[in-house]
Formats: sequence, structure tokens, C-alpha cells
Amino acid sequence: MLTQFCKARTLYHICATVSKFLAAVPEVLAMLPNVVKLELYSLKIDGTLRMALAHQLPLLQEIRVIRCTLPGIARMAELVCFFPHLKKFKVGDVFVMPPEPGHTFPEVISRPSLEVIRFPSRLFLVDDSISNFLDWLVKESLHTHIRTLDIVLFRHKEAEIVRNLLRGVGPSLQDLSFSLDPENRGESKCALLSILTF
Repeated sequence: MLTQFCKARTLYHICATVSKFLAAVPEVLAMLPNVVKLELYSLKIDGTLRMALAHQLPLLQEIRVIRCTLPGIARMAELVCFFPHLKKFKVGDVFVMPPEPGHTFPEVISRPSLEVIRFPSRLFLVDDSISNFLDWLVKESLHTHIRTLDIVLFRHKEAEIVRNLLRGVGPSLQDLSFSLDPENRGESKCALLSILTF
């Protein structure tokens, strides 16, 4: 398969090769039951790939989703729910499209013990997606084991949700890193702020 990709001379051939590769993903993942770390780069996580992830890699403990496209933030929540042993979840430079009609956040059946959550770079969002995701983590009590939290805040609403998240993880939190997205710092001014408490 990779040989075909390397020999591709036109965009059509590359797209056809990528399509064949994605169609083979379920079969490939089925042969790798002991994988504990998965990195997804520059993929659209839906269709065949989503279904393969939902049914394979039972021992996965760490997932990195970098420069991928997700059809709605609920798909990101599904990634957490797909893997009962998940401990580390890192997302960066992800484009979240408008959600599919009627698609809601998943019901949590098996509870992963998330210890590390990293959103260290920009998420390209079309709505309050990250707020909804963090709120879902808190409502489902999936935040109670977090030791490391690294997040870029985009809106005031997100800061409020991170506050709620921190209330639940305070005793176990060992590493906290958060910053404001430089492009959105002017959204709400804090000119009258005189005391900041952590």
C-alpha cells in the first residue's frame, strides 16, 4: 500500500491510494490488539476510520489527534469513550466542523481514568465546541483523575468551565498549564482586575 502511495504521480492517484489505505484500516487495526499509543495525523475522523477505532485497540492508553478534522465535537468525546483504558488524550490543531444533525455526546459506559488532557494548540472551532467538550467531561465525572491539564482558552465561557473542572481535580492535579489564545484576548477586557487568585 505504501509503495503505491510513493509511486503516485497525480493528486487523483494519491486520493485513490489514501482511500484504499483508509478502507484497509479496520483490517490493519484488528492485527494490532496490543497497541497502547495511537497518533492520528491529518485525517478526517468519520466513516470507516471512526468505526474501526470504535471496535479495535482494546488496550489503548494514549491517543494524540493532530491536524485532524472532526464532524462535531461529540466525535472527540467518542474517542474518549471508545477506549476504556485511556489515560492520556492530546489534541492539537484540530478543525471541528458543524455537528451532524441529531448527533449528541455519547453515553459513557466504560469509564476511562483520564490522567492527562492536553489541548496545547489552536482548535479551529465553529462554535463553543471546546466548552461543550469540557462541560461533558465534568458532567460525566471523567475529570476526577486528571494529573496534567494543558489547555488554551479561547472564550470567557471556557475559563468558567475550566474553573469547574479544577474544582474537581484540585487534589490530584500535579501539572497545570493554560494560556489565552492570542487572537481572542480582546474578547473581554479585564481593565478593572486588581486581584487574581489561583
